[in-house]
Amino acid sequence: MDPLELAEIGKTGLKVSRLGVGGVAIGRTATAEESDETLKRCVELGVRYFDTAPLYGGGVSEKRYGEVLSAIPRSSFTISTKVGRLLEAPAPTPVGAVIGPGGSSDMPYIYDYDTVMRVFEGSLKRSNLDNVDILLIHDPDSIQVSFADDGTVQLTKTQTVAAGSQAIVRVYALAGTSARADAVNKFEVAVSSDEVEMARSGITVQVNPFHFIIFQMNKEYNAVPGQTLNVPINLINNGNLLEVVNITALTPENWNTSVNDSNIAIEPGLQGSSVELSITLPPLEPGSILAADEIYEVTVRVLNITDNILIGTTNITVTILPVFALNIISQPDRIAVLPSGPRTAQYQIENAGNAPVTITFDWDLQEDEPGRFSISLNAPTSTINLDIGESATLGVTVSPQKNDHFVGEDATLSILFTALGIDLDPIELTTVIQIVRVHADDAYELNADGPFDCGTSCVEIQIPWQHVPTGVPNPSAVAYNLSLASDPVRLVDYWSHPWTNWAFDIDGRCLLVSSEEAPGIGSPDNQICTSGFDLDTVTPYAGGTITLQVVLPDKKNLAAGDGWDIELRLKNPNEPDTPEFWTDFTVQLRMTEASDPLIESIEFNGTAVEGSQTAVTVRVINAGNAMMPIGTDVT
Repeated sequence: MDPLELAEIGKTGLKVSRLGVGGVAIGRTATAEESDETLKRCVELGVRYFDTAPLYGGGVSEKRYGEVLSAIPRSSFTISTKVGRLLEAPAPTPVGAVIGPGGSSDMPYIYDYDTVMRVFEGSLKRSNLDNVDILLIHDPDSIQVSFADDGTVQLTKTQTVAAGSQAIVRVYALAGTSARADAVNKFEVAVSSDEVEMARSGITVQVNPFHFIIFQMNKEYNAVPGQTLNVPINLINNGNLLEVVNITALTPENWNTSVNDSNIAIEPGLQGSSVELSITLPPLEPGSILAADEIYEVTVRVLNITDNILIGTTNITVTILPVFALNIISQPDRIAVLPSGPRTAQYQIENAGNAPVTITFDWDLQEDEPGRFSISLNAPTSTINLDIGESATLGVTVSPQKNDHFVGEDATLSILFTALGIDLDPIELTTVIQIVRVHADDAYELNADGPFDCGTSCVEIQIPWQHVPTGVPNPSAVAYNLSLASDPVRLVDYWSHPWTNWAFDIDGRCLLVSSEEAPGIGSPDNQICTSGFDLDTVTPYAGGTITLQVVLPDKKNLAAGDGWDIELRLKNPNEPDTPEFWTDFTVQLRMTEASDPLIESIEFNGTAVEGSQTAVTVRVINAGNAMMPIGTDVT
């Protein structure tokens, strides 16, 4: 668009350049020299529309326009000025005066014919022009009072009132869009007869409040769980009074918000006030997953704290971006292997992100001599698809491959989990493989409800062992010695549970019974348990099982978290009797925790006569070792 192109204003026939010059700065902030240079340069460039008003600098703008424009042909430009603001305050204010913003009377709003002409003539005089092209009403959106009820301005009214009588005169007030509800708006009505003022009364007009807040802000955001969004907001007050407000936000559960300012004062107008809203999303954690591509709505509210009313709301949307994360739920500390056979370990991995993921897996083995161990992965497919929060278990089987393995021989196994199609670093899990004489790394879970395989409340545990040399195999047979390495350790305070009795039989030779006395366990024949006893004679790489029988406590006396660590020692009599050559291992016994409602007794109260009623007392106890849930029904 050419800013100097002439365009007609409506159907008036007047043509003005699309770019015009406004007179506010010319009359108020610019110096006389700056104004002169600016106006002359605009004329040279081809600007043909100039706007001014008596209000701009108290007539200075019109005067400076005239000094330049009166020197060029009148037909070469279009000029507009305004009426409605009287530079000289009259005394008294004529009846029908229109109230301006703030009720100012320094330059009152007056629209009667005589005053309009008076203002117009003053403009012609100041601008040194014979006429203007356009005459505009200045600030017509204020409060206007009139004796007419049809919206027209009737500033005077004649009414005959008989002596001793009364008359009602109605004055109508019309509030424009710029009239403020928080301003003091006053006007006066004067009564005169034969041009002699007889009375004058002041009247206050209260404009009804109009609350209207416009939000200038971005309303669409993307975020990842745990992120804090900073949302800049510019609040425009398009109402008719000063607003003092606070900003709040309604968010989904577990989201947090804060605002960098409070008690914000916003004047009506286009500038507005700026504030920043911070929205913090919950992090990725079990039970509060924000799934990728889900859209959440946050309602931003503006509260007028003066009247405690809501004056503005808007909504923003937050789209959740995908986050890919894998979490290791479990992996073995080591994989202990007997030379006689394979050992399988479990790795459990979980999708801890907020979007489905597909993973593949591989392995690598670091060993001093290649080929001493073989590895196989036990999975239905070569890739695993995991939904949000879903987990998968990978079995890894390690098999010794040589006939000369020795105690303490080790290798390092690396399991590699890789996400397909996304930018996520692979997860590498490293586990030591070690040749041992006894398999005892895993805890044994015991249940008071069984199954039992060696008598009442008796559980039998088979612990495999093998004669594994420490170096070069010696072909001679040997009988290993088995003993307690230390006093068994109970997982709960033994003195707090004197009625919770345990008993243990180690390979039919060492008997142990729980006790109220320190160290909480004893043996009828303590000598054999501490000095040990011989196992069956075996040749290298042969072995057997150590049988441990455990008699569990009465289930009514179970202790929550109960269990034992029984440390045993296996010694080869052909090796030095020093810790370096001992094989110490711990049998971990753990009671499963569960509540178990048990009917202990039933008692009938009253006569047991046919057709009669009686009360039945049923005593129910919790025979488990965990608290029963609230609201358990007994039927």
